[in-house]
Amino acid sequence: LVDVKRFSAENGGEAQRSLQEWQKKLEASMKKISDLRTSLQERKQHMQRMEAVHKVEQVEKLAASVAATGTQLLDEEKVAQMSPDEIRSMGGECRGAFTEAQTAIAKAQDTLTVRQVEAKKADDENESASLAKLQQRLRAAMQSMTPYKTLPPAVERQIAVKIVCDEAAARVAAVEAKVEEVVTLVANLGAPSEEANASPSAPAQGSPTPGQHGLAMSGALMPRAKGLPKAAAQPIRQRPIDVTNAACNAAIMLLKTVHRHLDMMEKTGEVPEAHVKELKERLAAAQAKLETAQKDMRSSGEKIIAREQVADVERHVNNAVSTIDTYLEIASPALDAVAVAAEAGEGMEEGQPETPVVTEETQRAMKDAATRAAKAVHDAKTIISIKKNATVRLAENVAVVAREELARMQTMLDAAYERMMTAQKALNDKKFAKVKAEINGMFEACEDAVEIAIEMANELLKDSQEMDEGNELDVQTLAAHGMKAQGEAATKIAETRLFLNTKMAELKGEVSMQQELSQLITKVATMQVQLDKKKKEVQELEHKLILNKLVKEAEGHFSTVESRLETAREATQVLTAPDHEDFVGTMFLTRCFDALMEYAAEGKKSCSDIFGEMKDGDSGVSQAGFVKFVMALPSLKKEDAMPLGETEIQAAYNRMDTVGGGQVAERQFEEYFKSLMDIILPIPLMSALEGGSEIKDLASNEVVEVLEKHEKDEASGKITAKVRSGDGTEGYITIVDGEAQTYACPHSSYDVCLRRIEAAFKDVKEALDAAGAMLRAKADSLTSSGPIADARAKGEIMKLKLHLSKLQTQFNQLMAQVSEAKRTFADRVEQEKRKRDEIQEKARANKILAEAEKTFAALQTAVESVLAKMDTYSSSSTWEALKAGQAELIKTEENLKAVEQKLVKDPVERIKTDKGPMGEAKRTLIKYKVRLSPFETKLKRAMTQMSLLIMKLESSAHQKLTEAMRKTSGSSDVVPHKLFSKLAGDGSVVPIATLRDFLLSSLREDKPKDDVLDLALHKYKAGVSKMQMLVLLTEYKRCSKDTALTSMFEVKACETLRKLEKGEIVEALGAPQKDETVGLERIRCRALQDGQEGWVTAQGNQGTLFVEPMSKPFLRVREATSAYTDTDQSSDPITTVEAGELIEVLEGPKAGRAVEVLRARGKAIKDAKFGHVVISDSTSSTPNLEPLSLMVCKTTTVLTSEFDITGCTPVRKIDVGEKLEALEEPQKDEGRKMTRVKVRCRKDGQEGYATVTGSQGTTYLVEGQFYICRHSTPITLTPGGRVVRDLEVDELFEVMDGPTKEKKEGTKYIRGRVLSSGEEGWFLQQAGLPWSCSLRCVKVIPLAKDGESPTGEAHRNLAVGEAVEVVDVTKTAEGKLRWEVRTTRDGLTGFVWMSAEATAQEAPFQPA
Repeated sequence: LVDVKRFSAENGGEAQRSLQEWQKKLEASMKKISDLRTSLQERKQHMQRMEAVHKVEQVEKLAASVAATGTQLLDEEKVAQMSPDEIRSMGGECRGAFTEAQTAIAKAQDTLTVRQVEAKKADDENESASLAKLQQRLRAAMQSMTPYKTLPPAVERQIAVKIVCDEAAARVAAVEAKVEEVVTLVANLGAPSEEANASPSAPAQGSPTPGQHGLAMSGALMPRAKGLPKAAAQPIRQRPIDVTNAACNAAIMLLKTVHRHLDMMEKTGEVPEAHVKELKERLAAAQAKLETAQKDMRSSGEKIIAREQVADVERHVNNAVSTIDTYLEIASPALDAVAVAAEAGEGMEEGQPETPVVTEETQRAMKDAATRAAKAVHDAKTIISIKKNATVRLAENVAVVAREELARMQTMLDAAYERMMTAQKALNDKKFAKVKAEINGMFEACEDAVEIAIEMANELLKDSQEMDEGNELDVQTLAAHGMKAQGEAATKIAETRLFLNTKMAELKGEVSMQQELSQLITKVATMQVQLDKKKKEVQELEHKLILNKLVKEAEGHFSTVESRLETAREATQVLTAPDHEDFVGTMFLTRCFDALMEYAAEGKKSCSDIFGEMKDGDSGVSQAGFVKFVMALPSLKKEDAMPLGETEIQAAYNRMDTVGGGQVAERQFEEYFKSLMDIILPIPLMSALEGGSEIKDLASNEVVEVLEKHEKDEASGKITAKVRSGDGTEGYITIVDGEAQTYACPHSSYDVCLRRIEAAFKDVKEALDAAGAMLRAKADSLTSSGPIADARAKGEIMKLKLHLSKLQTQFNQLMAQVSEAKRTFADRVEQEKRKRDEIQEKARANKILAEAEKTFAALQTAVESVLAKMDTYSSSSTWEALKAGQAELIKTEENLKAVEQKLVKDPVERIKTDKGPMGEAKRTLIKYKVRLSPFETKLKRAMTQMSLLIMKLESSAHQKLTEAMRKTSGSSDVVPHKLFSKLAGDGSVVPIATLRDFLLSSLREDKPKDDVLDLALHKYKAGVSKMQMLVLLTEYKRCSKDTALTSMFEVKACETLRKLEKGEIVEALGAPQKDETVGLERIRCRALQDGQEGWVTAQGNQGTLFVEPMSKPFLRVREATSAYTDTDQSSDPITTVEAGELIEVLEGPKAGRAVEVLRARGKAIKDAKFGHVVISDSTSSTPNLEPLSLMVCKTTTVLTSEFDITGCTPVRKIDVGEKLEALEEPQKDEGRKMTRVKVRCRKDGQEGYATVTGSQGTTYLVEGQFYICRHSTPITLTPGGRVVRDLEVDELFEVMDGPTKEKKEGTKYIRGRVLSSGEEGWFLQQAGLPWSCSLRCVKVIPLAKDGESPTGEAHRNLAVGEAVEVVDVTKTAEGKLRWEVRTTRDGLTGFVWMSAEATAQEAPFQPA
């Protein structure tokens, strides 16, 4: 209408009129549609209303039915008149009607609920009223059914019995139905199916049809056998016998199950016995019927199986016969042509070409048909064999018939196959005439070659038998006669075998030719066996000849071994013969001449002089004279020398008297005075040491006389000597060269003998090894070319090995004899060595013990002398005299320790053995430790007494100095610092002279004596530090028991100010005074905890101490801290104190203001760490954690875009455990009876609506108790306990217990003064560690002499438990604390370093 206004007036008017008419029609149509929609809606509402009415009426009808039957069952008189069957019947009707009514009520209720919701949304009051009336009717029907919801117990029991009976009857009926099914299936087994009567393939001419021999084929087909072609396979389906058998087994299982069920019912007795009996009778009848069916099934089954087997075989046989007939039909033209050609070929001339019998196409068809026929025959034979084996499992009568049928089919198959083979042979004879001629020619040539080789081998073997032992034949020549022919024959066999195999492959489809080729290949294999047999005989002949040569070579080697073995046996006689040389006597003889040479050297006598003294008259030296002279030698009588007895000297003389005449001549005697050496390795004899020429070569085992032996040249490492060889030639040799190689050693007849034996043994071993190697090599050469079959060859080799083994055994026995002789001699030598060592050890032990006794006696004299002096000291002795005595005691103690180290520890450590004289000496030395212990005890006691005397003097003098200092200071705690500043000036210490002058000038009376003052100030010779000044001017005590702080001195007249607890510290404000009225010692003091002053009992009238002296308390700052104006951290800090500073304690500890905390237990959402957190405390203006309104998803739900669940779209799924932030208050959807809320997901920040509670009461979201962290705060395992981790800012924390309010004790503070700066304030007690001027060492640490470096020279190490007194503490530039300390034990002053941040466990000291 708008667009047509742009047209012309005429056209526009016409268009407007037309459009207006269409608009009217459109409006009329729209009105009609609206009326139809309204009518449809009304009709829909009417139908829905009628549906609701119908469902309510149905419920009312069912409720009336329930009431009709239920009324009778609720009437006890009527129930009593009913039989159990009537009760069960009526109860079942009532229960069924009630269940049906409940289902109808649920459906009606759902319909009414939906209609009511729709009416409410449409705001249709009439419909709502109508539905409300229907709801009332439904409720009334439900109420009318309520009395019948629970029936009387008797009725319920009967209903339960009915249910059980019905269930049992249903089970029995199921068994009967299953048995009937089995009977039907068994009956159907005997009737052959249509498929069984239809032959799968047409039978061959003359073959019987199935069923002619009493076995009808079944309709079920067997699966094809393995190896059969796919064309022969038939579809696999379940056989009727298998179906019947499965149904029978199922019936048996069901029958057993029902039978057990009935037995259980009978045992419980809840079901009437007559009913159970009736069901059992039905079950027994069904079982009998099933057993009969089982027998029939077994009988029919075997016949069916037999029919199936025969039918399957017959099918395969018919198929094979059919394929053979097909082949013969195709080959019939070819067979006719072959026959004609054979008749015509008798008159053909040689070389005339043959005419083709059949075409190539016909040949291919024949070949394919022959292949199919051969495969069909093979499959049929396989099936017949399988079925014959299967008949064993059949009944005998059935199996006999089946075997007859199978035998008939086998005969039919063999006849058909024979026809095919005859035809094939006729065709092949013509086709393969040339191939056969070629094959036969190749085979005959192979036969000829093998016959020649075997004949030559037989001739060779015959010739070898005529050889005698003296006629040697070359092994290589003998082998050449037969091996060439053997090789040619083997080559021909290989060529023939290859040719035949090639033809086999070419003629793969030709069955007859394949058979002929197989036979020829078998003959070739037989020829190969014959050839191998002759080859083996020739090899055995070769082995025999080799064996003869081996025996001769072995005998030559064995002769060499026996010769060398005899030489070695002769060389060992000097050790193994019964009358062998006495080498032990040689050892004794060497010792005798060593003593004689020592005697000659001391007396500067020659060999002739000694011989002259020893000989008897003009004759030589006799045995008696030799023994007498040697036993008198001084060197053999020394304490550490091993004595020689008369027997040993006689043995030595017998070794020297080699002639055995009883007299030793001077020339023979002189030989033993010579220094001899044995040449070990060949070495030249030189004319001079440096630049000399070679005179001759000295051989191994040669003996030379040493004329002059030179010392070792340190530069080159050489040892040389001037010697004379056996022929009198003199010269120089090198005994040891620069590379430590030894060429000569002292002469020993025993060693010479051993070297000769070793050389002989080496020769024997080399000969044995050569013989064994030769024997192994020859035996290997025999076995490598083939096994030694000849028993003689094996026997000969075994004999040679046994002979070699005997020689080896003799050699081993000889070596064992020599080893035994060497062991015996070594035992004698070791025995003599042990004797000598024992004598020398005894001498050393006696020397050690003698020196020990001498040292002990000297120490004993020194200790007794010192202890005697100690008795002269007393309390009246001067301090200088006491210190001198103390120094002497210390020196004696040190001497005692040195003697103990030298006398006991060092020797005991050096002596490694616990046996023999040295072991005894070791035990004796250990006993000296016990003898030394009284000296140590006495010296310690004397040292203790001396220390007490000195300490008493020093303590008395120091006490007087302290009293004098405190008289000058007054009671103000500020005065000591001012006094120190006044006396020290700009220095760090107060000089002794200044302090002395101050005391003498300040005290007008009770001035200490000069000697007392000097003694007291002696320990401060380096000056008095500020710390020492504080200790001098103040006195502190610690309460050892609970006591009272009173207002006055007199106990009877005083008032108790407060109780002083055990361990509390007080400052003494004066000297102790005794209250004579009660006998108590009282002292005025100030409590350090709160600064309150009063009187306290120091000692009771029975001697009980209530307060004990202690060192002035300090704090060592462990970490940087601040000082405050009062006990509140909210106050402004005065100053900051660095770690390592010392704070003088003036007051405290005092607790600060109590703190109220809000604490809760829960877990961190981030990592689920459990623990306690402080939400807020009264000291902070802002809480650590703030509450956060969060909801937790308990059941998976959906986040939607709108509140209305019908018109919204899902945003995403909300998982269980997800946290949601409520953006609005939850609202209830009355129409759907659910609660919804607008939320924001903490996970990804998405907003939307989620269901809090569903229409069925399911809870989806619950409100949790969550807090968000605003200030980082720790999570602790227990309230105020170990920290698990810190809660980070903006981290969520879920509270599971609490929060609860708690009162926390205020932080403890100490009022103190910084020692270095003098600034005062309140300090956190936990920032420092208790500290005092009197310390105890807890670890070994060096005491440095100067304070420049901790690695400098030290006085000594401080021992654990040693007491020290702190002189001063300073902090170095590196941040370490340097402590100047004085030892209580010996007054040494030195320095110790430690870290400023050291904990109590790391510090080397602890307060004493």
